[in-house]
This record gives sequence, structure tokens and C-alpha cells, in this order.
Amino acid sequence: MYEPKLERLTIAEILSKDFLEYALPLIQRNYVWDADDVKEMIESLLRGYPIGIITLIKTDINLPSIPLIDVENANEHKITGEKYYILDGQQRLTSLLLIRDGWKIKRLGETIEITPILYNPDDNKLRVKGKRPIGHDFSTLIRKATFKEPSEPYLQRTLEFIGRNFLNRPIAFYIIEVKKGLKPEEEIYKDMAEIFTRINRAGVRLGNLEMFLSFFASASLGKEEITKLHKEMNDKFSMDLEPIIRFIFSNLGLTQTQISKVTSFKKALDDIKNKYKKEDVLKIIEKCRESILSTMSLLHDHLGITTTQILPSETALVPLFQHIYQHGASCDKLCKENMIKWFILASFNGVYSSRTDTRLEDDIKIVKQAGDGFPLNNLLDSMMKNININEISKADFKKIDTNILRGNVGKKYLFMLYILLHKNNATDWAGNPISKRNFKELARHHIFPKDELREREEDEVTINHLGNLTFIDESVNKELQNRLPEEYLKEYEGVLEKHFIPTDKQLWKIDNYIKFIDERMNLLWNAYCKMFK
Repeated sequence: MYEPKLERLTIAEILSKDFLEYALPLIQRNYVWDADDVKEMIESLLRGYPIGIITLIKTDINLPSIPLIDVENANEHKITGEKYYILDGQQRLTSLLLIRDGWKIKRLGETIEITPILYNPDDNKLRVKGKRPIGHDFSTLIRKATFKEPSEPYLQRTLEFIGRNFLNRPIAFYIIEVKKGLKPEEEIYKDMAEIFTRINRAGVRLGNLEMFLSFFASASLGKEEITKLHKEMNDKFSMDLEPIIRFIFSNLGLTQTQISKVTSFKKALDDIKNKYKKEDVLKIIEKCRESILSTMSLLHDHLGITTTQILPSETALVPLFQHIYQHGASCDKLCKENMIKWFILASFNGVYSSRTDTRLEDDIKIVKQAGDGFPLNNLLDSMMKNININEISKADFKKIDTNILRGNVGKKYLFMLYILLHKNNATDWAGNPISKRNFKELARHHIFPKDELREREEDEVTINHLGNLTFIDESVNKELQNRLPEEYLKEYEGVLEKHFIPTDKQLWKIDNYIKFIDERMNLLWNAYCKMFK
């Protein structure tokens, strides 16, 4: 029996931790928040709004993971053997560490950094730092309020306000403690999977953790090879575990429903052990590896995609993996074009956003039963049956009624923008093709600066409209800061058409912002029609 506990820690207590024993399971996505997301979190805390429960598992069982933050001289610290694995709340905890450490931390040697956030005590507002800094760096204020830096007397009231309304705010931690040794480890894993399932029913999102732990709990043949394969694909493409698990076990005879449900997956793994010899399983895993690499090479060649971070959903990769698994990577030009067409439509329309198991299982069967060519028409028929659409219309493309830089809903628009820029040979405004750049080094540049648009009281949907965004070098983006397009676009006239930016200088004036968006969306739509219709 386990005794979960609810623990309340203030922000000050959280920021005082070294987090040496906190880890992220490998299935966790990367840190994806930007400065605006962090600003909203700070605003919520200052106003006393809840920001959700952080869910942890405390255990001495060693799960595949990476550190939450790199700790200097970590080897000199005493580690008890137990770790806290963060199941839900990574974005919030990482953001708090960024606030504490001056907007930059390291994780597994890689830098995570966001634009500084300023606090103005005169109007009690937070702003992301721009061309005209207004207020004090919030991270610096936190260090002064916690006595890590000396403070000026005139800031005393501000620091008292921050201490009272930020540092003293409590955050709830839901901690599930699981120890090995009390009973067989496989039973402990089974219990853990059941705990996660029940938490999930209570409304805490845990993604595919049940499936993940059920897999690692088993003595499944080839689990070391699958772990190694996931690490390789995650390092190369930031690929999640789920599409790899779905793909491999589909080729070991499991249905998607068997794969995604804890109890059926566990039983099916036992059946695999009885059905397959180890060498046969290893051959299938290696063939899956080759298929994944060939698929990602195809997406790079045709769409410039080097990371899954730009994809609306990684599940749409699985039918492509399966086709290359069946027929090899040497399909003809038409076959590759059909694969790309289907992948764009499936990704943009979100064919697997609901009823994932059933829809993916049907499409995998279509691919497995097809001849040499990619079964584009049959898959499009399946898409029409499932979501009542199998194309991208002009209205679908241009009707944007959500803030596309918040959550997952807008990812399909950024995905389309990126591939259109690649097909149009766009550079990063620093002389390099965008597809040759590490995606993490590209910024989502606002052509018309956010601060200027906010001063004109534009809403966030309009400010973050696809028509106002493009991908450029992070350093160039910081250099441009809050300059207006009529000031700086003339410096980049040679590359504007590659980014579908209207060359009519009248549209560069802020009074013509809405006209600019409309014209740019027309250019993007016409490019899509030309490139993919």
C-alpha cells in the first residue's frame, strides 16, 4: 500500500532547493515555454491565481531520465539513492529556475534561455524586455528580495510586495512514494502503472506514462535495445517514446489498443516472449530503426524537417515508418511525393488528435496491405471517413481564431510556415538556409514588434498571427528587438520575398498592420497551392 501525500511549498522554499535529486523521465517533452508564458505564470502568482499541482514520484527505482537542471560540482553532493521524477509540472519548475538563475540554466549540457522579464512598480505591470526597457529585471528583484544581492533603499517597498505576493505563494506538490525491495520489482511497476492510471482519471495529465512504465516493468525481449533506440532518436530528432513504441510493437503483432492500455499491453508483452526468439525481436527492432532514420531523411530532404519539435503530432510519423518498413527507402519519386502530401494533410488536419488507437490501427492496416506504392488515395478516404476532411482549404488556412503561440492548437500553422519557408529557400537572415540550422537556434520573429502592437491595444490572437511571424536567427531577432518594420525591413530587402513578406513599403507602416497580415497570408496560401496542390 502506498501513502501519497500533498505537500505545500512556497516559491521561496522551491527556489532554495538545489534540485540535484529531481529528474525528468525520458518521455517528457522539452521545455517549450517562452518569455510570454513565463510572464503569464508570474502574473498569476502575483494575483493569487493557482497554477496547478506539480506531480512527482519519489522512488529508489532507477527510471531512464535526465536531470531537471545541471548542478555545479554535482559529484560532491551527497545523493541518497532516491529521486523525484517529475510527471507533471516540468514547464513551471523550469520557469521558476530560470527566474532564480537570471533567465538561463543548463540541462544535460544544453542551455535553456528566455528573454528577461521586467517589473514596473509604478504601474504594477510585467513586460518582456524590449527595445525600451520599462522597469526592473524581475530575476534581479528576486535575488535582492532573497538577500542574494544587495538592494537599494528605494526598492524596499517593491521587494516587500514581491516577497508577500510572489515568494510567499504556495504551490502544491502531489508526491507518490514507491520503494523497491518490499515486493518483486515487476509488481511495483504494475502498481505504479495503476497509480498513474488513477491519477489520470482524477484529471492530472500524465501522457503515456502508463504505457512507458508498463514496458519497462516487463522482462520484454529487446527492452534494452528499444531504450537505446529511443535515446538515439531523441538525441537526433527530439523524438518521443510513444511513436517508437507504437511502431515497433505493431510489427511484433500488437494492435494499437493493446499497446496503449496498461493491462492489455502487459499481457501482450508476455505473449511476445512466448512467440518470438530474441534474435527475431532484435532484427525487427533494427529494421524499425532503419525505417525511422530513412523517414526522417525523407522529411529533411523534402520539407527541411530536422526535429520533431516542429510537428503538430508525432503520431503521423508512424504510417510513414510503416511504409518504409514494408517496402524500403528506395521508392520512386511519385511514391515519395504521395508520402509527403499525406503527411502534410494528416499533420495539419490532426487526423490522430482523437480516437488515436482506432484511427492509427486502420491506417497501419491500409499501409501493410498496400502494394509497392504509397496508398495515398486509400489513406485520404480514411481521413475523410474519420474527420470529414482530407484537404486544406483556403478558409482552413487563413481562419486563425486562436493564439498560435499558446498550447498545441497553433502548432499546425507554425509547421506549415516552416515547410513553406524551406521550400522557398528562405534563410535565417544571417546567411544560412533555415533547414541547415538547429531548430532551437531559430526564433519566432514578430515582424511587427509585440510591444508596439500591445500599445495599440491589439489582442494576442492578432499580435501572434501567422502573418506576423517568421523564423530567423535568434541573435538577429534579439538585435532587431522592438524596431518597426519600416525601419529595419529595408536592410533585408534581398531576403523578404523568400519569407513571403510584402515588398510594398506602405504595408510596413504600423497603421497598415491588418492589411500587411492579410497580404502576407495571401502570399503564403498561394505558395502552398503552388508547392503542394
